[in-house]
Amino acid sequence: MKSQILLLLIAAFLPSSLCAQSSAQGSTQSKPAVNPAAAAQTDPDAFYHLGPDSLPQEGVPKGEIRGPFTLPSNAYPGTQHTYWLYVPAQYDPATPVSLMIYNDGQAFMNPEGDMRAQNVMDNLIFRRELPVLIAVFINPGRRPDQPEPNASEWGDHTTNRPTEYNTLDDKYARVIVDELLPVVYKQYNISHDPERHGIGGSSSGAIAAFTVAWERPNEFRKVLSNVGSFTDIRGGNAIRTSFGRARRNRSAFFCAMAAMTIAHWIPMVPTIRHGTGFTRTCA
Repeated sequence: MKSQILLLLIAAFLPSSLCAQSSAQGSTQSKPAVNPAAAAQTDPDAFYHLGPDSLPQEGVPKGEIRGPFTLPSNAYPGTQHTYWLYVPAQYDPATPVSLMIYNDGQAFMNPEGDMRAQNVMDNLIFRRELPVLIAVFINPGRRPDQPEPNASEWGDHTTNRPTEYNTLDDKYARVIVDELLPVVYKQYNISHDPERHGIGGSSSGAIAAFTVAWERPNEFRKVLSNVGSFTDIRGGNAIRTSFGRARRNRSAFFCAMAAMTIAHWIPMVPTIRHGTGFTRTCA
């Protein structure tokens, strides 16, 4: 399932916004007739088109991508995290801004990828549909001898991604809150209000985002779960029983999911409602 990043960002920062799915944008050029079933078998993305908010728009000032930077890790000794910073054109150092963290940063910021979050942020900040925010695109941790994750290999077989993203403990929360945030706070005027902090990811990256907000609710109150793999994959399905017995948490969740995930997710909804106050889901 492809990410409708427009909706995800609105849900992450504008709690009063309605959860509505944007329509896909079709091509205006005529194309030869194709058999949809055959096309889906050979290329399931054949009918997917990026919406206008995922593309640069005339007259919209561009934010700047800064980096890559390297963050050594104490939570996972011997590893390091590569990250990039998005700084919008409207950033004013005199005014505190919001914060968004993207797990699997390379995928969310890929200028030729499926999400192109920097374009979305440019467009929505310009239209004042998002607050001015600093974004961090952070990759999974890796040893110096391991390759950087990329569009074809997100790091499940080559980095520390499976351990960091799927394990239900506080270690990755320590990476984000204790190791990354102090660095970013020193460089930019970011609000310390957790209601203005969001963290998100796709698949296992969504588990990691969920866990960070659950472990550190005084730092993050907005979670973006894009097709989160809360299923029987390396322990992600244990969230329901583990967190169902835990303390209350005031975080808000936006969840986009595929049909195969819904059967595993629906039993979790009462648990998350009990623990967090509310949740949002869109199939």
